[in-house]
Amino acid sequence: LTLGVWFYVELKATINNTTGSFTLRLGGATEATGSGVDTQTTANAYADTIRLGQAAGGSGDGTVGALINEGDWDDLYVCDTSGAANNDLLGDMRGLANFADAAGTTTAWTPNGAVSNYQCVDETTPNDETDYVSSSTAGQVDTYGLGNLSVVTGTVAFVQTCIYARKDSAGSRTVGRVFRISGTDYVGSTLNVPDSYSYLLDIAQVSPATAVAFTIAEVNAMEAGVKAIS
Repeated sequence: LTLGVWFYVELKATINNTTGSFTLRLGGATEATGSGVDTQTTANAYADTIRLGQAAGGSGDGTVGALINEGDWDDLYVCDTSGAANNDLLGDMRGLANFADAAGTTTAWTPNGAVSNYQCVDETTPNDETDYVSSSTAGQVDTYGLGNLSVVTGTVAFVQTCIYARKDSAGSRTVGRVFRISGTDYVGSTLNVPDSYSYLLDIAQVSPATAVAFTIAEVNAMEAGVKAIS
C-alpha cells in the first residue's frame, strides 16, 4: 500500500479453530491466502462486528478487525455466504449515490412549504427541520424521480435506500421504502421510526420486479420513495 493512493481491498474469511481460511485481494489480485488455519480468536466461530481502525481482538464478540490501522475508507460493504446473491467476493466495485430530482407518480405525503415533495428530500446532507415531508396516515406513499447513475455499463450488486426520518409523537410508527418499477410499487421491509432523526436503511440485492440483479437502465428509470405503514 502506498500513501495517498486508493486501493480496492477485499477480505474473505472463514472463522474456525482448525479449518479456517482467508483470501486478501488488492485491486482484484490475490495478495495473501490460507486454508486449514486457526482464524478463530474467541469462543464464537462467527463475526458480528466490523471495526475500521485499531483491531480489537480478545473482546469475545466475534470481531473482525481492520486490515490496516489508519487510512481513509469509502464504499464499504460486508457480505456473508447466505442467499443466492452477494455471497462471495464481488470484485472491484464502487458505490454511487443517487438523489431525488423530480416529482414522482405518487405525492401523498405533505411538504412543509410551498415546494414540491421531492424538493424536501433532495439534499445531499439532510437539513432536518428546514424542509421535509410528513404523514400521519397509514398507507400513504411518496415517490420521487431519480437522477441517472454516472455510469452506463457494469453490474448493479444491490440498491440501498436511506430514509432519514423521525417520529414526532408517542407510539410506534413504521415505514417502508418503495421502488416504483414499470408502473408497480414494491414495498420493502418494515422499518421502525425512532424519536430522533436517523437513517433507516434497506438493501435490495435483486430487483423486486424481476427477481434478478438490477440493471443500470432499470435503476435509472425507476422511482424511489417511502410508504407510511403504521
